[in-house]
Amino acid sequence: MDNPSSRVWIPLEGITASLESRRFPPMIILDVTNVCNLQCIHCPQPAIQGRAGFEITHLGYVAFRELVDQLGDCSDPCLVRFVGDGEPMLHPQIGDMIGLVKRRRPFRGAF
Repeated sequence: MDNPSSRVWIPLEGITASLESRRFPPMIILDVTNVCNLQCIHCPQPAIQGRAGFEITHLGYVAFRELVDQLGDCSDPCLVRFVGDGEPMLHPQIGDMIGLVKRRRPFRGAF
């Protein structure tokens, strides 16, 4: 009998998978930019951006595509999250990045 405490539940299209049976993590977290236009009270990003020497950095699309190609070799379902030190929607190619993830398997979603 399956031990419920050994299962990871992925609330995405009804997919569930045991950690032991997976060859790949259930979620990939990508930090695609370090720039943010918000001033959230709990976030240190405004102070970071205000430091001398701060440079806006975006993950390049070619590097992103190569990463997605490498991740696409696995058949396990995977959720891709765009988060990190910046606001992902400010990346100049975020639409292309989300589109690429949506076209590739085994990805089941992106946010």
